[in-house]
Amino acid sequence: MIVDGRTFPSPLRRVVLVSLVVLMLSACGKKTPPKPIAEVPPPVVEGFTAEVSGGRVLLEWSVTRERGDKAAAPDERLIIQRSLVQWKDRQCRECPPLALHQVADLNPKSPAPAVLEDGRYRWADRNVALGEVYRYQIALVERGGRALSVSPPLHVWMMEPPPAPAALSAVAELRGIMLKWKDPGGIEPALAQGATIAYRVERWDPEKEWVPLSRTPVRGNGYLDAQVDVGAMHKYRVTSLYEAGDALVYGNSAEIEVIAAPEAVAPPPPETVWIIPHGGSLEVYWSESVQGVGGYHVYRKQGREITRLTAQPVAGPPFVDAAVEKNEVYLYAVSCVSSGASQREGLLSKWVEIRNVSFD
Repeated sequence: MIVDGRTFPSPLRRVVLVSLVVLMLSACGKKTPPKPIAEVPPPVVEGFTAEVSGGRVLLEWSVTRERGDKAAAPDERLIIQRSLVQWKDRQCRECPPLALHQVADLNPKSPAPAVLEDGRYRWADRNVALGEVYRYQIALVERGGRALSVSPPLHVWMMEPPPAPAALSAVAELRGIMLKWKDPGGIEPALAQGATIAYRVERWDPEKEWVPLSRTPVRGNGYLDAQVDVGAMHKYRVTSLYEAGDALVYGNSAEIEVIAAPEAVAPPPPETVWIIPHGGSLEVYWSESVQGVGGYHVYRKQGREITRLTAQPVAGPPFVDAAVEKNEVYLYAVSCVSSGASQREGLLSKWVEIRNVSFD
């Protein structure tokens, strides 16, 4: 459109130009590359352990998953591989590749003949021979045989199990029940080849049967069971074992007849007691005992009347006495209560006097 020699855009062209400007402005801004879709980490075989007991090798492991449902894919398999090695060559990196043999193919969801309990798989290899050294490895594979995760290898020596510990004895002490024993005879050849002698200590429980008292094998010739029930009867079993390679080789056990735990001695009173007024109440503090105390009782004395302020033992200071009157004189003392079922109460501490002074 031309007016007085000048060119003006037509209404249609004006609309088109405005639209182009709007599109250009909307496209302005900082350009970033597209974000990749986060990959889900593959499941991992971990916590792989082995032990020898009753002429078999028991393997345990778990599979950790990052998926929200924590469930195995339908096409996943757990493959257990085994190979024979020489004990002296178990860590050899220059030796020829080992001949691996598949000894189990398990469904992670229904792993029979393995057992899945509390997130842990357990599988027993009974086709083993005494004196051999086996190398085990577990692979989690998907369809096509691609490995999602492979466990570190474990070397298991099917050695002759150790005899039972000798001269097992138990003595009731104030601290608990002290078990003592001696190393069995005939273990020198295994020790000379690098094995270590250790022991598993268990206590009989009518509901759970034999319960280990230590998470790890006990090295040495004694164990103190401090978690005993006062006045109750206890029965113990100590099993010899070798720590050899990556496995524990369990041997024979020795048991000891039930014995009575000692009656706990009442603990002494706190050495120091002090009182702090606060907001119209009196806060009772005391020095806490280091061990052997299951709680404390707090006493108040007014005139000839002595009152125990705690219905049940309290765990520690302070104890707040809000039932006090202004400008009255009170005395406080604290006693200790023994731990365990008996909860024997000891003597009172020295009385501490305070006047509940009010400045209102």
